[in-house]
Parts: sequence; structure tokens; C-alpha cells
Amino acid sequence: MSNTHWQNNGVQFPRLLAEIMATQELDLNSLANSMDLSVDEINELFDRANQAWEDSKAGKEPLITVDLNIFDDEGNVVDGTTAEMTLGQISDVIDHAAQLVVVRRSARRSSGDTDGILAELEEAVLAAGVVES
Repeated sequence: MSNTHWQNNGVQFPRLLAEIMATQELDLNSLANSMDLSVDEINELFDRANQAWEDSKAGKEPLITVDLNIFDDEGNVVDGTTAEMTLGQISDVIDHAAQLVVVRRSARRSSGDTDGILAELEEAVLAAGVVES
């Protein structure tokens, strides 16, 4: 396994849980009691871990739930929501936002320098479903 996958908790934790469930005899009642969950909820966690592991082996990026603000047309926060995004989508949005800040702060900046970056940021948030077109 590549070092990248070994360091990725989003891959290794589901893998560990899936392998424990597949190879170990567990006292699910004791486990459920210690976690203040029902046995059905414990089984659901193992099922979700197994699905995450299978998705990872198939090369499917996991979705991360992200808390987001909802803005009115003037940019005021009016509500909140969540979005399901891949790590790649989150990284893309952050990269473009950071690039925009760096260019905006530049002493050599001229008007219009941020237009292309704003377009890329807009494309990234649209692709991630953060804002509607």
C-alpha cells in the first residue's frame, strides 16, 4: 500500500473496522453499551465502514459533510446549510480562495488581476454545488 493511503485516516479507519468485523468475534452488546448505542447502530457503523472501504478500493472519493453559510444578494449571512463535497472539491475551492487573497494583497496588482481567479473560484464552487448557477 502506498504511503499516501497509509497516512489517510479516511481510508485506514474504515479498512480497520471492516477487517475487524470480518475476522474477529465481537461482543456487540458490550461494545454497544460502552458507546451508548444500540446493537443495530453498531452494525450500521460497521456497514458504513465496510462501504467506505469498498468505495476506497474502487477509487471512489469519500464525501465530507461541510457546514456552509447561505447569503443574500448583498452577501449577508441569512441561514446555514450543509454540502457533501469530495476532498478534491474542498481543496480546489480553498486553493482558488487563497490565490485570490495573495493576488489581492500584491503591491503590484492592477485592476482586473483578480477577474480570472474569481472565475476559477466561481467554477469550483459551482462544480461543488456550493452555489447555484
